[in-house]
Amino acid sequence: MSNHSTARAHTNIALIKYWGKKRYRVYSTYE
Repeated sequence: MSNHSTARAHTNIALIKYWGKKRYRVYSTYE
């Protein structure tokens, strides 16, 4: 059970990093 939660947390972190990069890219493009 804890293993599943850890994997889920890692996935969330990866998604946040991915979207953060994408969002940063969009903002820098508008600038």
